[in-house]
Parts: sequence; structure tokens; C-alpha cells
Amino acid sequence: MLLCISPNGMTREYINAKISSDYGFDFEVDTYTFEKQVKIALVGSMERIGTTTTSMNIASYLESIGGKVSYTEANNSNHLKDIYNIFFKDNIVKENHFTANGIDYFFNFNIPSTNYDFNIIDLGVLTDANINIFNAIEGVKILCGGVKPYEIPSLSDSIERLKDIKQYHILLPKGDMLNISNYIPDYENNMFHRIEYSKSLFNGDKNKKTWELLLSEYIIKHKSLEI
Repeated sequence: MLLCISPNGMTREYINAKISSDYGFDFEVDTYTFEKQVKIALVGSMERIGTTTTSMNIASYLESIGGKVSYTEANNSNHLKDIYNIFFKDNIVKENHFTANGIDYFFNFNIPSTNYDFNIIDLGVLTDANINIFNAIEGVKILCGGVKPYEIPSLSDSIERLKDIKQYHILLPKGDMLNISNYIPDYENNMFHRIEYSKSLFNGDKNKKTWELLLSEYIIKHKSLEI
């Protein structure tokens, strides 16, 4: 009572702390602020390695925390056309893109230049044609690879081809890593991250901790009260 009638009154911070400690409730929520127009470029060491799934999962995660996000299919796979026809065929395509689940999806290498916090750029399989694009993009660079015996040689080859790029991340599925050091001698010196397999193209929560780590330079998390 004395606290309530004091000149400062009972603050929200005090109420939240008191309820949290006495009853186990937490009224704090995470809010985020972002840098603008951050480019996130992804390439795969080979086909069917999950580059598109990973790209769209990151896009979904960023949208879920309040980011304005675009996804660009910057390769010739035409996966986005199939995805559109299966999941979003009733959505209007306008100016070479459509909107779904709060994300703008762009066809045919179209990367929007304004109005986004994040541009996800799916380059597909690493090739001679796109390696320079991957290198030139300023922002976050990600190589998606595999750890199955027939996938490791392609991963090793991709790492060799990217040896002149100063900094990029390598995403590998959790699995048997026993023999990877035989193919990649400097394995410990690379920026490897282990991720869970995602069955969904639109699962932003899958591997959330990894996305937070990769993008920590561009995302600021704040705590605020719901009450």
C-alpha cells in the first residue's frame, strides 16, 4: 500500500517482476528492430540439398518477428513456379511477384531495391555463373551442404571454389560427421552450423536459434511488457 501511494506509484516493471517471481508468470515479450535492406544470399553445394527450403524457412522466421521480407528465386530451377501453383495459385501475381504469408516472392532474378528489411536471394546450386554474384553481395552469405557420403565431395569442392571469399556460413544437416574431416582438412576453421531437417518450406521456428545467430549483426532484440 505504501508503494502504491508513494510519489512514484507502483511501476509496471515492479508488477511484472513481482508476479513473475511469486507466481511464475512472465509478461515480457520480445520485440525487434532491424537494419534495412540486408541481403542474405544462399547457394547449394549440389541439387536437392535443401537450399530453397532453407531460404524460405529463413524468410518465414524473419517475417514472424516483424521483418519486411522478400524472397527472390535467382536461379533457373523454376521451383517457385511449382510452389506458387501448389500453395498459392489464388494469389495475384503482379509485377513479377506475389505475396503470401506476409512475404513477397519474386520470380526471375528480380531483387527489389527498396522497402524491405531483408532480401533473401536463392542462387540455387553453386556454378561458375553465380559464384561472382555470391561473392559480390554485401550481407550474409550461406552455403548449404550435405553430410551423406555422396554429398561430401560436392561440399568439399564448393568450399574450395569459395576459398577466396572472406566470410560466409556453411549449413549442414545434423547427421554422421565421422569422415568429413578426411575431405575437408580445415573443417574446424570454417563457419559450420548444424541444423535440423525441415519438412516444411514455411517453418520459421525450425532452427530459430541458428537464424538468430547468423543474423545477430542485423537484428536487435528488445524486451517489452504486454501489460
